[in-house]
Amino acid sequence: PSAHRLLAAIERTLVERMSSELLHEFKAQEIANLVWACATVGSSSERLFDVLATFVPARVAGFEPQDIANTAWAFSVTQQMRPALA
Repeated sequence: PSAHRLLAAIERTLVERMSSELLHEFKAQEIANLVWACATVGSSSERLFDVLATFVPARVAGFEPQDIANTAWAFSVTQQMRPALA
């Protein structure tokens, strides 16, 4: 229960900060790493993945093959696929 509260607090903070201009400064690999890390710790926050999904298509040209694989895996394993990513 306390771990779930901590994860929820981290997700809220990420969503608040990513909704600002912060995520525009992220490099392609940083976005891929963030999506992968969220999935790895078991986050499936729709708000969080909605925010992340808005930035992936605009940056995908800069993704390395491993970034694409990690991002696809993360959205898939969390069942947070978005039409923009299809």
